[in-house]
Formats: sequence, C-alpha cells, structure tokens
Amino acid sequence: MGSFFFLNLFVGVVISTFHSEHDKIGGNNLLTEKQKEWIDLRLLVLRSEPLRKLKKPKSRCRAFFFRIVDSVIYQRIIFFCIIGNTFVLFLKWYEQGYKFDLANEDMNYIFTAIFSVEAII
Repeated sequence: MGSFFFLNLFVGVVISTFHSEHDKIGGNNLLTEKQKEWIDLRLLVLRSEPLRKLKKPKSRCRAFFFRIVDSVIYQRIIFFCIIGNTFVLFLKWYEQGYKFDLANEDMNYIFTAIFSVEAII
C-alpha cells in the first residue's frame, strides 16, 4: 500500500512539473516568434465574426412587418408559444379523457396557426 502511494505521488509530481514547464514554454517551443504571431493572428481571425445589421426595407408593407418581427415583445411571444406548444405536446398519455384529447388537439391547431402566421410574416 505504501509503495502504491509513493508511486502515485511520484507520478503526480512528474505530471505537475511537466505541465508547469509546458505552460512556461508555451506549447509552441519549436516555432519562431513570427510563426507564433501568425498563428495568433489566424486564431483571432477565425474567432471573429462580422456584425450583421439588418436594414429596414424601403417598402411600407415590408417595413411594417420588419418592425413587428424585430420587436422584443414579438420575439418573447413566439418564445412563450414555443414553450407552450412543447408543454401541450408532452401532455398526452394512454387512455386520456375524450374532452382533454379534444382540448389538446384544439391547442395544437392554435399553435399551428400562430406558427404559420409567424412564417408568413
């Protein structure tokens, strides 16, 4: 048991020393400074994403619908409709009542209509 403990302690020290030396060197010890700068620049370019700003359409009708879809209230309503639809979809069980089944089906039709209108907008 003592030998096992000291062996694990030795392996832990070796691994800890390896990681600390690896962090000091930086992992890319075979690269020149120019190559390290090039890699850092490439990583920066890969991580960056362009900012997209949607422009308001010039048509009155499209601009009206754009304002609706772009509003926070509309997005929250659709989000809660998605959550509500998910809740309605998992409320089915074996031998559920006829009235509950009809109510569930009606709710599915309502959510289908809401999501169809959303797709049209």
